[in-house]
Amino acid sequence: MATKDIDAIKQELAQDVQSLIPIQNDILQLQQSPEVVKYLEKVNQFKNKEAAIREVIQGQMEKHGIKSIKGENWGSMTIRENTNFSAEDLDSVPPKFIKKALDTTKLRAHLKLSDKLPKGVEVTHTRSLVIKLKSPTEES
Repeated sequence: MATKDIDAIKQELAQDVQSLIPIQNDILQLQQSPEVVKYLEKVNQFKNKEAAIREVIQGQMEKHGIKSIKGENWGSMTIRENTNFSAEDLDSVPPKFIKKALDTTKLRAHLKLSDKLPKGVEVTHTRSLVIKLKSPTEES
């Protein structure tokens, strides 16, 4: 009796897997479509070019103290700075700044109010470039 149950389960599972075959066939057919191939090539081209110019743009903006550039017909670029806190020894940090990790919200507020960090806390900053391009359907 248990064998029938197992066999029925196996059959149901096999049917579930077999239901993927038509979708897989559609994917394989789409991969060979000239439009999809062209689309994927353009996506790759965009990613490669965007990555190459991103580093140059961010470097030049930081070098010249430019925080943001807003274009009339293309979008905007902004240097975004993230503040990160870390502590090598959480036991040396006052408990009010601890969750299971550092409470960065409280640390940020404390730093802003007192202009100093609690003992055992270090701060690092990272910057990234945010580029927002307008889509062709957006109005200026």
